Amino acid sequence: MSIPARARPVRRAAGTLLVVLAVLATACGTDGAGTPSPLDSADQATASTDTTAPSGAPSGAASTAPDVELADFDQVLAEAQGQTVQWWLFGGDDRINAYIDDHVVPAAAERGVTLQRVPITDTADAVQRVVAEVRADESAGSVDMIWINGENFAAGKDAGLWLQDWARDLPNATLVAPETVDTDFGVAVDGQESPWSRALFTFAHDTARVPDAPTSLDALLNFARANPGRVTYPAPPDFTGSAFVRQVVEVLGEDDGFAWLQELQPLLWKQGRTHPASEAELNQLFANGEVDLAMSYDPGFIQTAVAQGTFPDTTRPFVLD
Repeated sequence: MSIPARARPVRRAAGTLLVVLAVLATACGTDGAGTPSPLDSADQATASTDTTAPSGAPSGAASTAPDVELADFDQVLAEAQGQTVQWWLFGGDDRINAYIDDHVVPAAAERGVTLQRVPITDTADAVQRVVAEVRADESAGSVDMIWINGENFAAGKDAGLWLQDWARDLPNATLVAPETVDTDFGVAVDGQESPWSRALFTFAHDTARVPDAPTSLDALLNFARANPGRVTYPAPPDFTGSAFVRQVVEVLGEDDGFAWLQELQPLLWKQGRTHPASEAELNQLFANGEVDLAMSYDPGFIQTAVAQGTFPDTTRPFVLD
């Protein structure tokens, strides 16, 4: 998920994954075409509570907007017929890739839209592409929609890169609690991004090694004190590692949160001198028995790993209170 959002991890770090529509997409009518995809995904995840969203266009982008009344979704669907939408998103999670390819792409095709998944390793790459195309005064861009995080949403909104006032007009917007999507990275969303799926920050422990999971930050720090070298997290800006840091800061506040992280640091795997580079590397350390805890924004990651034989069948999930 590339650079993590400082979007709010909710109390249990549940989250909605958000998408934005880039300004240049409007020049070729792809903002209308883009909406079926997040809409179809949202059909299955509208109860989500934390988001990674798409954003909207610059304040001066009205002249590039298509001649479509976005509030008239029938008109949006009609204009979307025959369009191709390029959705730039983190491509490092095979489960998410399969979900999009097997479910979202066919759902868009049923509405006459060709949805192309463009995998990237860093969301900032998509944002920089939009910046470059705007500066070059491109009449049509290569980035129609982005699965985005809070930090990049805020930067893009400040630069006026996102299509404005479209998210509230999606039919399924009524199924999303406004307070969960009104701000991202502390910035008002203003209808420039919409959730497309659901996430929950989940930890894993092997009950054969750790019968009682540390279900609070105090308990987690005490566990690390009693078991030095048995805890770690991916190094930010990895999405999962950044989400863990955000959760600590959200719960404890910025000063106390970073003090907590500093106290944890020397107790980590390899004395905190290095971190796993990704969630996949952390999962491998857990599977090998080198650390006692794993973590993910995908609540199904434990079930998948157990089914694949990667995690022991005594692995169980937990969340922080």
